[in-house]
Amino acid sequence: MLMLANYMGLAYHAFIQCAFLQITRIYALTLFKGPDMTIPQDELQQLMTESASDAAKVSQEEFGITLDFSADSIALVDDMLLAFVDKYKADALEDKHVFTLCNVFGAYIGEIFRNLVGGTWRYDTSDPKAPYVLLEYGERSYAFAGICYERLVNDSAVSVKDYFDQALSNSTQ
Repeated sequence: MLMLANYMGLAYHAFIQCAFLQITRIYALTLFKGPDMTIPQDELQQLMTESASDAAKVSQEEFGITLDFSADSIALVDDMLLAFVDKYKADALEDKHVFTLCNVFGAYIGEIFRNLVGGTWRYDTSDPKAPYVLLEYGERSYAFAGICYERLVNDSAVSVKDYFDQALSNSTQ
């Protein structure tokens, strides 16, 4: 049993490392090309699609929870974000881990939204020291990684599912 627990911990850390490198590839481009650089839309879309798949994969491997890319599965993300903290304690709240978890689960939520109603991912470099990715739909933009951060770090009562539901409601107005 101890060996399995060690394996699961290693799998989590390997996931964090791989996903972190994948996500920071986009952010690192800013350092080399400057804050006015643009990222090809197809490359950004591919990153977000792969990140969403990473979220589903780590959910299955770490918690035995299947994320099926349905709107209903987003309620599981609410639970899972806090489960990472319960399982990995302080490790889950290290900057690199928070950054990675929020971005991959934000991508997961955003990809569900995009598949249901549409939208385009946008890499925002308006603050060159803190670039981020948003999903734009119509005249609105949604910070799905940001809401994951709020739940994980600032306020466990914040619900990513409620945010998603509100975004869906906004898309029909």
